[in-house]
Amino acid sequence: MKNSILVITLNILLAGLLFTSCDNRDNQRETVSDPQEDVTDAREDLNQAEQDLETEVQEFRAETQQEINENEQRIADLRAEIDAQGENVDEERREKIAELEEKNEELENNLNNYDTNNTTREGWNEFKAEFNEEMDELGDEIANFFDTDNDGNLNSNN
Repeated sequence: MKNSILVITLNILLAGLLFTSCDNRDNQRETVSDPQEDVTDAREDLNQAEQDLETEVQEFRAETQQEINENEQRIADLRAEIDAQGENVDEERREKIAELEEKNEELENNLNNYDTNNTTREGWNEFKAEFNEEMDELGDEIANFFDTDNDGNLNSNN
């Protein structure tokens, strides 16, 4: 009787051991396929992020190009106003107009030459922040073009 109980107990333990080891193999197969799925998901996420960045850059370029065109018109208006004043305008204001035109063209070139293929989201955000700051400065310089100090001199921040 003791032998039969021992044999039954050993058979149950062996059966349990077999079922447990089969289950572990299935789990191992599942964990092997998970990294492959993770790589596929990561590639999809990367592709989506690149597409999102490209879309954002294109939208920013379109909006900013409009601002650049407006700056060109405002500078042309300033030039026309100065030309209408004839020789009464000092050379400093004529030079300032040329500087404004040059800054506007430089910003346009920087925007058009920005390469989205070799950038990160952080790089783009940094470029955009610096670009917007320079655009704001140029806009202020154009808006304050005819401002003078108390002595009648052109303000040095223009």
